[in-house]
Order: sequence, then C-alpha cells, then structure tokens
Amino acid sequence: KNRFQYYLQGAEREWAHTTTDPQANYLNLPPGKYTFIVKACNSDGVWSDTPTSLKITVLPPWYRTWWAYLLYASSLGGAVFFFYRYQLRQQLALVENRRLKEINHFKSRIYANITHEFRTPLTVILGMAGEIKQFTVDTPLAKLRQAGALIERNGTNLLQLVNQLLDMARVEAHALTLQPVQADLVPFAKYLLGGFESLVASRDIQLLFESNAAAIPMAIDKDQVQTILYNLLSNAIKFSEDNGTIALSLKLESDWQATLNAKHYRAVTPPPNAHWNSWVAIAVRDTGSGIPADQLPSVFDRFYQVPANEAGGSGIGLALVKELVLLMEGALAVRSRPGTGTEFVVVLPVWQIEAVTDTPAYSQVADSDASAESKNIRSIEHQNDERSSVLIIEDNADVLQYIRTCLEGHYNIQTAQNGQEGIERALETVPDLIISDVMMPLKDGFEVVNTLKNDERTSHIPMVLLTAKADRDSRIKGLKRGADVYLAKPFDKTELLIHLRNLLGMRQKLQARYARYAAALDTKLKAQRDLKLEDAFMQKAQTALEAHMQDENFGVPELCNALGMSRTQLHRKMTALTGKSAGYFIRSARLQKARHLLLTTEMTVTEVSYEVGYRNLAHFSTSFAEVFGQSPSSLKK
Repeated sequence: KNRFQYYLQGAEREWAHTTTDPQANYLNLPPGKYTFIVKACNSDGVWSDTPTSLKITVLPPWYRTWWAYLLYASSLGGAVFFFYRYQLRQQLALVENRRLKEINHFKSRIYANITHEFRTPLTVILGMAGEIKQFTVDTPLAKLRQAGALIERNGTNLLQLVNQLLDMARVEAHALTLQPVQADLVPFAKYLLGGFESLVASRDIQLLFESNAAAIPMAIDKDQVQTILYNLLSNAIKFSEDNGTIALSLKLESDWQATLNAKHYRAVTPPPNAHWNSWVAIAVRDTGSGIPADQLPSVFDRFYQVPANEAGGSGIGLALVKELVLLMEGALAVRSRPGTGTEFVVVLPVWQIEAVTDTPAYSQVADSDASAESKNIRSIEHQNDERSSVLIIEDNADVLQYIRTCLEGHYNIQTAQNGQEGIERALETVPDLIISDVMMPLKDGFEVVNTLKNDERTSHIPMVLLTAKADRDSRIKGLKRGADVYLAKPFDKTELLIHLRNLLGMRQKLQARYARYAAALDTKLKAQRDLKLEDAFMQKAQTALEAHMQDENFGVPELCNALGMSRTQLHRKMTALTGKSAGYFIRSARLQKARHLLLTTEMTVTEVSYEVGYRNLAHFSTSFAEVFGQSPSSLKK
C-alpha cells in the first residue's frame, strides 16, 4: 500500500503518518501563512525524494482585519473627542451663562446710568417748556431769558453725552482718526479752562492755571484734547466741594515716568512708545471728596462709577479719555486720597508738523460782531423784492418745524418729508437753496445730493446737509457728493443763516460769470471743474438758439423743448445762472448777434434783421436802440 507523511509548517513540528485515508484535516487554525508538505511512499517502501508543498493563507475574520481595527480606533477616538467636546461645551455654556449674567447686569447698569443722565436734563427741558407755554405777554423778559438759558444749558449737557457715546462707538470701531494741527497748547488750555468760569462762579470754586513754559507749540488734535480736558474738568467740578480749588497745570517733561513714580501715581494705561523724546504732562487737580484706593484701578473702566457716588454720571467720560489718550500714544495716571482730592495726569508726546494749519478756535469773536452779522442777513437777502426760495428736506416733523421757524421771514419755504419727495419737489420747483437731512427714508441725503447735483436742471442749486452724522467720514462723503455746506445737529441759527447768505452771494458771482457769457456770443467759458454741468447747460442753450437764430417763432417754449425742460424749470435755472429770464436770454442773444454782424460784415440792416429772427424792421430797430443806445443804421455808418 501507498503511505504518506505530511505536516503543516507553521502549525506542526513533526510529520504525521497515514496509510488508509489520504486526508489531513486542520481546524481552528489561527490566521496566518502556512506551508503544507507531503511525502509519499510506494508499496516497495521507497519514499519520494522531493516532498510536495502547498502554501496556504488563513484569512482572519472581518472583525480582526486591519480596517476593522482602524474602525475600532476611529470609533474610540471619536468617542473620546465627542466626550471632550461635550465637556468643553458644558464648560463654555457655563462660562457663557456667567457672561450673559454679567452682560445683563452690565446693561442694567448702563441703562440706569445713561437714562439717569438723560432724564435729569430732560426733566428740566420739559418742565421749562411747560412753563413757557403758560407765559403770557405780561411775563417779564428776564424770566423768559432765564427759562431759555436753563433749556439751552441742559440741552448742551444732553448733546455732550450723545457725542461721548458716538465717540466711544467710533473708537471701538477703529473709525476715529486724529487730525493734528500745529498749535500752542498754553493759550488753548487757558481758553478751555475759562469756559468753566461761569459754571463754578455760583459755587465759589477757584480755577487756577499753571505752566512751566510760556508757550508749548506742538501738534495736537484740538477736538480730542478738548474732549479730554472737558471730561477731566467736568469731573473735577462735579466732585468738588463749594469754595474748593481746581487747578489745570502744564509741564514739559523729558522723563515723565520717573515723575509719576516719585509721586506715587497709579498709571492705569500702558506706557507710551519710547521713541518720543519730549512730553507734556497735563494735570487736573481738585480738592474734592477723593477716590478710595481700591477703586483707583477701575476708574477708567467703561460705565464705572464710584460706589455711593451722589454726583451721578454716565461712566463714559473717563473711559473715553483713556481711549483718546491711547490713540494719541500717550499715558494716563491718577492719584487720590479720600477727603483731600484727586489728580489726573495726561502725558502726551510733543512733536511738530511743518505746516501751520491751525486757525485758533480760542480767539473769541466779539458778541457784537456776531450780532451785527445776524442783523445784516435780512438786509442783504432782501435787496430784491422777491425772496429766495428754500426747500427743506427733513423726515422729523419737529426738526422740520424748527428749521422753518429759523428761516421764516428770510426765505420762501418749501418742504419735503423724505429724500424721494425732496428730489421730486426740487426737480419740479427748482428752488434757490436746499437744506437736507442725511438719514431719511426712501432716499438718504447723500442720494439726494448725488441725484440733484448730476441733473442738469438742478445742478446749480447750493445744498446744505444738516444732520446728526457729524463724524469726519460722513462730512467728507457729503462734500464729495457735491454738498456745499455740512452742518451738524444741533446747529446754531445764526450760523445757518450766514451760510445760506454766503451761498446766495456765491450765486451772484455765478450770475455775473454767465451774464458775461450770454452777452457775447464769441466769448468762451473758462473751464471750471465744479461748474462743468452749468457750463454744458449754457453752451447747450446757446447752441440751440444759434441753430434757430433766423426763426422768428423760436421762443421760450421752443427753447424748453430743445433743452428738455419745463417752462418753470428753464426759468428758474436761467434766472439762477444769469439773473435774467429765458426770454431776456433769447432777446439779448439775438441783438448781440445783430451787433456782431453789423460790425464785422457788409450785410445791410434789413439783412441782419432777418438773420437774427426779426421780420419787423421797425421793431428790430427799436429793440436794438433800447439795448445799445443807438440805432442799427447809425452803428453801421
């Protein structure tokens, strides 16, 4: 019989023998690679010289494959990640919950502070308004003036608070940029301090000014420095006792840090950049109640108020001071002792700019000059019998009524309550002046200016933007669109009237320019960038008339059709530009053309008369003599 020997390399180490059943069975082999080796023996007992082999690979079950293990690892990693993320979300939710509670508390404090600051002056304003409504013709003038002064003072306080809020928002949005000018800080600081004299006079508070230099020329942003000093001085007055003392001092420093450290100031802002070599320290000292030592690090925090403070306040001023000082690369410090007073120090770098662009706002204009300016407005504006017309575009009914009140007696007034209505009214009536708000429904003031300044019918109209958007970018945007004046609310009535008068004065110069052009057909307009639409209109009108010079029936209606305007629009436009009517423009152009032909050609008077559209020779001669003081025939001779 044949016999076999075999073994499974990788699973067995010895040969197995079989004689009867040439089969080999292996169960539950671990996954792996094996070699099955077999030798055979014949009936003579002779074994094969070379065994036969078979390579076998046992695959693992799916749950033990590499991709299964990768899946297990991924699942475990995902579980760990999601567990960590869940824990993180829980922690963030707790933090957010605490933050929301803090924000709610913060908002409550903000609303309490700001509404208190608004309610106090509003109480006075509304109360005095109610009192004024009950005044009679017998009410003493002094009482009326006192009521007006109270309303004005409290309105100014409201405006100051609003400006602080707007400035803080602009600082947060990084929209506040410095506008430095070369100025002397000493007289400027004196001027600002003097503005508080009337405020402290009734409380017998003494205001002192000190400076270790007679003059401190430097580059400063006067608006921002004024805001800083206003807030510091206002706080000093607010917290000072009657008969106290408030001092404003200026001191040039080379090593301001050593000075602050020696006097134990608490500097709550980062130090300024080291590249500045010269500094000025602006200090405001008072003899007030002082600030507890544990509260000093927080006094420049937004909406912070000293606990148990009876003076009130919005908590905005000092925070705004801090932001402005940092913007100017300066430092801010404070020291205080309860019962003895507080001192704030602002340290600013001293540097120069070459161009002296400052026009001192502190060179005060005498009241008599302002009064004279105001009195002259009516006489100048009413040299003509017909008053100029003003279109007021304002969506707030109360503001609209107030502007109307300011202008009544000076101008004929038209009104519109939104930008779209204002554009339509302006195109329809072509007023002499336009006053427009900026923030309005349908179309804002910028769109109104852009539309009307680019329309041939209204491009000549001077426009005043009167708005609460008083930031520099908005002013520049309005002026770029073509606005002639940009005034911030609340505005001064006299200032508005002076601006309007000046705009009408500029229109008189415009009329003189185009009157010379209309009077001489061979005169060319000298190009002016800001008058390109007006120049184009006049040239278009002149061209249309030249093309129909021989047509005696070409009059105002035909000129309206040629220019695409209504009779009213053409009349208002032509009157605004030349000071004369459209009919006068046509008649003057015909006669100027006739004079030119008589002087430069051999044409007869009759031929010239027909050439310029006159079929009646007698009428032509009469009209010519009225304008030039001599008959056509005498000129021809």
